[in-house]
Amino acid sequence: MIVITGAAGFIGSVILKHFNDKGHDNILAVDKLGEKTKWKNLNNKKFTDFCDKDDFLANPDKFKGIDTIIHMGACTDTAEFNLDYLIKN
Repeated sequence: MIVITGAAGFIGSVILKHFNDKGHDNILAVDKLGEKTKWKNLNNKKFTDFCDKDDFLANPDKFKGIDTIIHMGACTDTAEFNLDYLIKN
C-alpha cells in the first residue's frame, strides 16, 4: 500500500493521479480536510481509503502493509508564525 499525506492538497492530488495513471489504486489518502473545499481535489481519483491526519498519526498500528509513504502534508500559509502549529502540521 502507498500512503500519500496531504493527498487532498494540490501537489498531493497530482501525485495521487500520477499513481492512478500508472495503474495503482491501493492507496491510503491522508489529509486534514477541515471546512475548506480541498476534498474536491480528490474527485475522480482512486484510492482504497481516506484517513484524517490526526487519526493516522494516533493509530499507526491500524495500518498494515504500507510499502511507501509520500509525505506532502504541510502548512501552506507562508505567513504562519505559530511554531507549535507549524511543528504539528
